[in-house]
Amino acid sequence: RDGRDASSWCEGKSSVDWRDQAYLRSTMGQRWLCVESDRFKLVYANDERPWLMDLEKDPEEAFNHIQHPEYASVVRGLTQGLLDYCEQQQDPYGRNPEIRQSMLEALH
Repeated sequence: RDGRDASSWCEGKSSVDWRDQAYLRSTMGQRWLCVESDRFKLVYANDERPWLMDLEKDPEEAFNHIQHPEYASVVRGLTQGLLDYCEQQQDPYGRNPEIRQSMLEALH
């Protein structure tokens, strides 16, 4: 099932289990997966280190916060959401060895 009933959300009634994240992926060339929330964007690529952008503090997305300890729980949460998405949608990029390894390392 790809979609969800968002009518209660539109009426201002938020569901406890609602995950407000968007999942994106490249279509050609370099392989990458991305999860974006209202504040953060996390990108995993097959030939680069992961990138975490804090869209509130850095709207131009110029700085990578992936190594900053204060963002560790954000990285784990977004990564778990991305792994869940990849499993549910059977996204082949989620099985890419470099991308998958980076995601699994982020969870530990």
